[in-house]
Amino acid sequence: MTNKPENMEVFAIGALQEFLALSPKKPDLLYPLKHIATSNFGEFWRNRDTIPAHDVISRGLERLMHCICADFPMLTHDFWLRVLDATSQRTELLLEEVLFVWPDSQECCSLDDENSPTDLTPIQQIAIAMVAEHFWSMPLNDRSLRNSVATVSRRPEFASFSDDPEPYEFWSVSDFKWQRIGDIASMRLTHKLYADMDFEAVLTIARAKKGFSARGLNALKEYCGPAVTAYQRRATDDAIRAGAIVFFANLEEQTSTDE
Repeated sequence: MTNKPENMEVFAIGALQEFLALSPKKPDLLYPLKHIATSNFGEFWRNRDTIPAHDVISRGLERLMHCICADFPMLTHDFWLRVLDATSQRTELLLEEVLFVWPDSQECCSLDDENSPTDLTPIQQIAIAMVAEHFWSMPLNDRSLRNSVATVSRRPEFASFSDDPEPYEFWSVSDFKWQRIGDIASMRLTHKLYADMDFEAVLTIARAKKGFSARGLNALKEYCGPAVTAYQRRATDDAIRAGAIVFFANLEEQTSTDE
């Protein structure tokens, strides 16, 4: 049984009023085809005359979170500690304040002279503010910088900082066998941190006009635990990248042997 959404009282004033005024009022003609049973943004009404405000707000926030994830500033662990120190206990930051925090953190971390407050895009300012606010709003015993960065960036916790390995580096490849030399190989990919996350995979490399493209990982085992579930969306892409690197290394070795 699904939980009923919590009713929230929202006042259409200020920025929200402006946002709603700029938003479309006429429903999309393709809406019934895209949402047969349930809308991604609220209840489904087959013959609705206008777009509900909660749909408009949810869609706008989804777009904002997409931009934040796409342009999230990758900083070192030490740099984030400086940001938290400069925003100590603050849970309602203004974006202008982030620019004041940025040069102080930068100086403490001895970053390159090229980095300056102007290097931050508006989206990155929002991201930094959200990480700080998320961290300081958590109960003392539940505060985790890594968790706050991962939550806002939607990256896996084990690869949240710029000095962490890339997510694909946590996949190891074994049982590599050629099914057909040159474009198809079978392999087993295992995650180094999550024992229950692995692939029995067939990786197909399709020859394209400009190089190759990798696809075809399948048979993903069931996940367990919230941390793994949160990583599920990008796990396949990371595994494909790891598998493709091993694929091309083996292809190069095979080519050298043939020669």
